[in-house]
Amino acid sequence: MPSKARSAETLLSTCKAGWRIGLLWGCCAFLACVGDSGSNGSDAGNGGVGGDGPVQVPTGPVVSVGSAPSDDPNAEPFVQGHVQGRVPLQGEPESFSAVVSTVHYDRCHFDQLQAFSSGGFELFEAPARVGQQDTGSVGASGGSLGAGLSRVEITRFDQVAIEGRLDGRPFVLDTCGHFGQSDLKLQGCLLDEAIDPTGIALSPEGRLAVADFDARVRVFKRSAEGPECRYQLDVEYGNGGELGIASLVRALAFDGQERLYGSSEGGLDNWEPPGHVFIAEPGGALRACRNNSEASAVVTDAAGERLTVLRDGSAAFIYWGAAGEWKIVTDSGAFGDGSIACEAGKSSSGDPFYTAALGVHDGGLLFLRRQGDPFEGILRAEVTDLELQPLLRFGGTTSGAGSLGFADTRAGARCPPGYCMANSQGLSIFDAQGAPRIFLRWSSELSAGVQTRVAAAIEGNAGDAFFLLRLEAGWLGVRLSPAG
Repeated sequence: MPSKARSAETLLSTCKAGWRIGLLWGCCAFLACVGDSGSNGSDAGNGGVGGDGPVQVPTGPVVSVGSAPSDDPNAEPFVQGHVQGRVPLQGEPESFSAVVSTVHYDRCHFDQLQAFSSGGFELFEAPARVGQQDTGSVGASGGSLGAGLSRVEITRFDQVAIEGRLDGRPFVLDTCGHFGQSDLKLQGCLLDEAIDPTGIALSPEGRLAVADFDARVRVFKRSAEGPECRYQLDVEYGNGGELGIASLVRALAFDGQERLYGSSEGGLDNWEPPGHVFIAEPGGALRACRNNSEASAVVTDAAGERLTVLRDGSAAFIYWGAAGEWKIVTDSGAFGDGSIACEAGKSSSGDPFYTAALGVHDGGLLFLRRQGDPFEGILRAEVTDLELQPLLRFGGTTSGAGSLGFADTRAGARCPPGYCMANSQGLSIFDAQGAPRIFLRWSSELSAGVQTRVAAAIEGNAGDAFFLLRLEAGWLGVRLSPAG
């Protein structure tokens, strides 16, 4: 590899030569990295992981050029590529920026330093349509960098893949969600309040429950579907949509029958009375039981940190940190006016079990779990039955990055195509057998898709799924359903 000083000088001139290319965002970052010794910590190759025998980790491309001939028999073939962004140009047709590589990498996540050290790549810009055009490009091959004009020809353009040739070398680009899709419909519903929640939950019908620092628990429903959808208080719950909880609530969850469960703090006088577990039914009274018969200065006098409820409502699980995870019997006669201790038993003395789940569905749960090493192992999605026995593992990359990696995944649920894993950029969608399907990008699918953080996800009751996004000012509940 060239020395860092030489690489910096070369890259600076390369960036200047190709200044118009939208993809040259990478030059500056690359400038700081090239020449560093050692590994960058990412291994894009496939490999086995621990667990119940070896499991193949899908890190390669979903589409590739195969053995298509190149005009230059000495040129290495492009084995992978993807769209990195759309480039709207004033007074000109829309273009896109892309990368093509002679080495495999994590889907939709290109590591320039790794490609520079192990193969070659080209960064270029092209019109978003079939046709050919001369364009600026920046590339690396054999440890050297270059920039100049290239001839790009687009022969196929659709929402999933773009095919063409760059200076006669064939490529196939994964669009990585930048141009939308037509198989699934996403409908947003806005709650335009800047709430700082102490607890939040989505229901299978798309309701939104929010607990805040004013010791309020409010339940909202979607007012209508379509661009004007807004959340409004749901009078089916409590008093006009507000539950009469007299203390802070730290955890909330819905079951499949739209019953809302919560875990509240104890009183201010040495936690007396202790905290409660409550159930609120639509159109029904609030029922509760105490965490303990009386306060005794233990952690379970307070609200739990996490709450998971089985889909049929037969059990709730609350995690109290050092006190472990406890199973609450929800059909117990202890649920009433809150004066009796809950019927409960310890389900875990250490790490959370059920309460570590990303999602709950009929007959099972969805987790993110590291395979092999508990700290360095590959983070994969795991579907279990109700006894937490693994049924399916899917996704995961050695670096944790890309649309098949889960390092940034914050919520997940079973959804119409199979399983949907959500992060701040969008949804990685897998089929029911765990094979990757498509990546949906919030910014391409939703007009409100600005900077977001994913807060929750749940499988719906009508062949749909719901996701909750935190916007800069407010919240967006997103319903995912089949198109048409």
